[in-house]
Amino acid sequence: MKYCRPLVFALWSLLLSMQALAQPLYYNIAHAINNSRYIGWAVAGGANGIEADLNFAQDGALTTFQHRTMCECQTIGIKPFDISIHLFKETGICKRMMHEDPEYKPDSSSSVTLRVTDAASACNVYENATSYLRNLAAHPSIALFIIDSKVARSFNKNDDVVRGAAGRNVVAAINQHLFGAGYRGKVVVGVADSKDHAYIRGAVEAAKSSPYRDRIYFSFDEDGGGWVFVAKEARSTIALINSIAGNKAVYGYGISANLERRVGAKMEVGVAAEKAGQVQGNYVWTIDAASSMDDYLKMGVRGIMTNWPSRLNERIAAYIRLRGGRLAEPGDPF
Repeated sequence: MKYCRPLVFALWSLLLSMQALAQPLYYNIAHAINNSRYIGWAVAGGANGIEADLNFAQDGALTTFQHRTMCECQTIGIKPFDISIHLFKETGICKRMMHEDPEYKPDSSSSVTLRVTDAASACNVYENATSYLRNLAAHPSIALFIIDSKVARSFNKNDDVVRGAAGRNVVAAINQHLFGAGYRGKVVVGVADSKDHAYIRGAVEAAKSSPYRDRIYFSFDEDGGGWVFVAKEARSTIALINSIAGNKAVYGYGISANLERRVGAKMEVGVAAEKAGQVQGNYVWTIDAASSMDDYLKMGVRGIMTNWPSRLNERIAAYIRLRGGRLAEPGDPF
C-alpha cells in the first residue's frame, strides 16, 4: 500500500497535465505594431501576440517594419453619386500613436526621435528590423509573433530568386536577433499571396537547419480575394501551404477592420483543416467589433488579430469562462 499512494498521485498529476495540454489555446494578436515602443501598450491590453509588417531591400535584405499608407488610421472616403461615405473608425493602436504616445525611435541604438503628427504619419511609423526584433525579444509574455512580409511591393514581379533569398534572410534574422536574444514564443513567417510561394519555400528550407525550427511556422493569409467559391479558394491555399510547410503550416485570412466584410466561409474551412491536421492553427484579421470577435471564437478560430487588444481580451475571457481553454503562453504548442 505504501507504494500505491505515490503511484496514484503521479498518475493523477499526469492526467491533470494532459488535460491542461488539451485545452484550446487562444491568441490575442495586436495588429500593425510596427515600432517596438507600442508593444508594451498591446501587452498591457492583454495581447499575447504581435503582428508587424516587414519590408525588404531589392536584394532581399530586411530593412524595416512599417505598414505605410493607406492604413486603418486614415479616413477612407468613397463618393458614390457624390455622397461621401467614410469608413474610418479610430482604432486603439491609431489612438495610441496619434494622441497618447506620438514620439518613437526608428532605431533603439540611435538618439533620433520621430513624432506622429497625423494619420498618414501614423501609418508610416517604422523601426529598423534588427532593432525591432531585439526589442520584441525583451517581452517575456509574447507567445506568437506574426511577420506580415511585404514581398509583392519589395521585389520585381517575377524575381523568385530574390524572393527565396529574402525567405532565407528572414529566418537568419529571427534566429540571431529574436530567438537568439531570448524570445521564447513562436513565429509565423507569413505572406499575403501564394504567388509569392518562392519566399515561403526559401524560409521553410532555411528553417530546417535552425535550432529553433520547432517554433517557426508559415502561412499565406490573404490568398484568393474572390466573392464566389471562397471555400474552394481556402481549400486550395491550405493544400499548398501544407505541401510546402508540412506540420508547420498555418492558415490566415481577413480584410481591413474599416471594411468588416465577413470572411467566415474561409475561416470555417480553416478550422476544419486544423481539426484534420492539415494546419496547426488559424488566425483571422482584422477584427475590432466585439460581436465579430464572439462569432469567430464560437466558430473555433483560435487566433484573432485586432486593433483593440483590450476589447478582445474581454471577449476571450468571457468565452473561456463558458467553454474552457486559456490564452497561449510562450513554450506552448500552437
